[in-house]
Order: sequence, then structure tokens, then C-alpha cells
Amino acid sequence: MYLHRLAVLPVHIGKGFGKELLNWIEKSFSTDKTYLKLDCVADNSKLNQFYLANGFHYLGETDRHSKYGKKLFA
Repeated sequence: MYLHRLAVLPVHIGKGFGKELLNWIEKSFSTDKTYLKLDCVADNSKLNQFYLANGFHYLGETDRHSKYGKKLFA
């Protein structure tokens, strides 16, 4: 499963909305897929750190985008 263009308004950054949204996605979606994958701009250090802090694993970089994955538990 691929997450594309997750965004939080700047005024809400740091309030936990992004973390809650990721948790909701993991718990609420039924899928036969085993991983949740996403990418973000490689030079956005805060966003890259956010994904690492939320259990995603760095998979590498392609076209200036960091790739991440997280095992989904059924």
C-alpha cells in the first residue's frame, strides 16, 4: 500500500495530527498488502526524521526522494 501526498497544515505541525493519521491508516485499512510505503523530498530533514520516528524504515533514495516502508500487521 502506498501513501501519497500526506500533508498537515503548517499551523498544525507538532500537534500530533500526522502521527495520529498514520496510526489510523495502519489500524483502519484492510488490505492484503504487507507494507505501507511512502516517499518524501530527501532534503526535508524534519519530514524524514518524522517518518523514522514513526516506525518507517529508510529504503534508499531515488530522484531526490527518500523512500520508506513499514511492515503492516494484520
